[in-house]
Amino acid sequence: MILLQSHSRFLLQTLLNRAQNLEKGVELDHHWVEFDDVRYHIQVSMKNPHVLLLSVSLPTPSSETIFVCGLPFGAIEAIKAAYGNLVQILDPPRDGFNLTLKINLSKLPANQEQKHAFLVKVASIREVVLGAPLRVILEHLAARTVALDMDPLVALVHRPNESFFLFPQRHFRTMTPSLDSSSTNLDGSGHQHLTSHTPFLLHTKQPQCEPFVGVDNVFFCRRH
Repeated sequence: MILLQSHSRFLLQTLLNRAQNLEKGVELDHHWVEFDDVRYHIQVSMKNPHVLLLSVSLPTPSSETIFVCGLPFGAIEAIKAAYGNLVQILDPPRDGFNLTLKINLSKLPANQEQKHAFLVKVASIREVVLGAPLRVILEHLAARTVALDMDPLVALVHRPNESFFLFPQRHFRTMTPSLDSSSTNLDGSGHQHLTSHTPFLLHTKQPQCEPFVGVDNVFFCRRH
């Protein structure tokens, strides 16, 4: 699959510490930035110590990328699928952020392994949100259909002003990442999953790009 960083280690550690010390009711108000592109804000008040607010500011999208209400296509559905009723999406989000989640820590699973797994998933919010358009495409790819409400050009934001571009078609998918070679990776299982269903063809017209890597039917390109 496309390499989106795994969970935020600092966010996970903060969530684990908070979940393990709910009775202390310590107030939290942390801001930090990771990979120079994603800004996080965690806030817990003394008034309601079991409720944690997590706000996320996403990388600046490229000019071809269209966000819906500040989020990539399919992000809301991806969040609901990943977190269920344990997480509430606040509308509107906190000022200056694309997304604010309200998490009731008192409702976390009692089982420690399940609790840890859920918090790891919360700490992976960047991957869940930015990978949402690809998830939608793969679901339709498996069903051999095309989402009717999806734009002809689908951009997957990776870094500020850097995106992968996909062109959903009924019989094939075209993929043109606008990243440098050090920022791109496709694992073996993901590659086999994609190419076993349909080829990914290089598209050089929109946006303009220069091919630099080809693996079987998967091609990558660099924006000029």
